[in-house]
Amino acid sequence: MLFLGGTLRIDISGKLLAIAMLALNLIASSVAAQNIGSEPVVIPESIEELDALITKVKAALKNDPHNPYLHDDLGRLYETQMAVESQAGNQLKSEKLFNLAIYHFENALSYNHNEVYRITYSIGRLYFNKMEIIRNQIDNDFSSGGLARQAQRQKQILQLADLALPYFQQCEKWNANDIEVIDALMQIYAIKDDLAKTQEYKSKLERIREDRDT
Repeated sequence: MLFLGGTLRIDISGKLLAIAMLALNLIASSVAAQNIGSEPVVIPESIEELDALITKVKAALKNDPHNPYLHDDLGRLYETQMAVESQAGNQLKSEKLFNLAIYHFENALSYNHNEVYRITYSIGRLYFNKMEIIRNQIDNDFSSGGLARQAQRQKQILQLADLALPYFQQCEKWNANDIEVIDALMQIYAIKDDLAKTQEYKSKLERIREDRDT
């Protein structure tokens, strides 16, 4: 399974810590630059340190609840923790962390974070990756119960595609040559069975790749 993530694509069959560490490479630049109190944040090297960092950022946010950068940091940390819990099969906890990540990313935008593009992309990526998880749960169980589960999953996939779509559309308005964004839009329109749009974005993707190769 391929996950969207800018330069990051996570294979969820990997080890828990490998997932956490790979995702943490994305947050390193901004989290390391944050100072909580007088003490610089240390990039965690284990899941336990990840949990400790979440606790520290939450405490800082309690004292400064409108700080967009702390909301951004916490959103990215929760996204990382979500990947770990999802891999471990803890779906209820993973769902809670997903909602928390969305909540803090949205707050980062509403409190005027200066990296609007990346955060908008991050929210779209969260919805997209959750959609991909569900798509990969579809199996060949054609029993009555199995068909009912597949129908429910298809409904969830379409809902998540609709949620992801406006974030990627906004990113395209800002940067029409972002391969990850155009690829995501192509896949979303394919899921929605919009053949004309799927072909349109497939052509855009091919053009961008050709331009980069020349």
